[in-house]
Amino acid sequence: MVRSFALKDSNTGKFVLRKPRKRVLLRGTLRYCSPNVHRRMEQGRNDDLLSLLYMLIELCSGLPWNAIKDEKVLLQMKEGITTDKLFKKTPTEFTPIYDHLMTLQYKDRPDYKFIYDQFMKGIRRLGTHFVDAYDWEDDKDIREAMQLQTALSYHEEDKGRKESRNKTEKKKKDFDDSYYLDFRYYPTTDPKRFEEKLIPI
Repeated sequence: MVRSFALKDSNTGKFVLRKPRKRVLLRGTLRYCSPNVHRRMEQGRNDDLLSLLYMLIELCSGLPWNAIKDEKVLLQMKEGITTDKLFKKTPTEFTPIYDHLMTLQYKDRPDYKFIYDQFMKGIRRLGTHFVDAYDWEDDKDIREAMQLQTALSYHEEDKGRKESRNKTEKKKKDFDDSYYLDFRYYPTTDPKRFEEKLIPI
């Protein structure tokens, strides 16, 4: 379930921020939702990212409030917990992301490039890559995924997409060589796109 945070003005054709509702119904899972959800306030982009961060903490070490069912107690814990305790067993790069998100209000645009850079900083520090296997994958799964992506790339070239090849070569120059392979096989995220404001609000 989603709700657009921006609408196109019928007069100007420009996107404008949707006015926040004074009170909203609870949507989501109590364990992962932001404090604003507990307060029944409008949720913005920052709230979505905070929920993502809670889920990543869950995967790394578990959340301190996992056993809590009472919503009031949950809110108190989320509001009162220190970063040292919340991120005790997670990558250190999570903390500056959290600090950034906690400074934002509904109207504010998160610094997506900063957040991406923090994640990439952690990936490099830990010596991991996007092509590394998940816990449930083995070498065979990885090989099959890479072979499929390679086959798709060759298919595009066979269709004569010179422009696509040129863009790929340009991206190769823009990236650190050690991470170009990651982008080649998982080309869903171009860091430069985070600096673009397709919707300038």
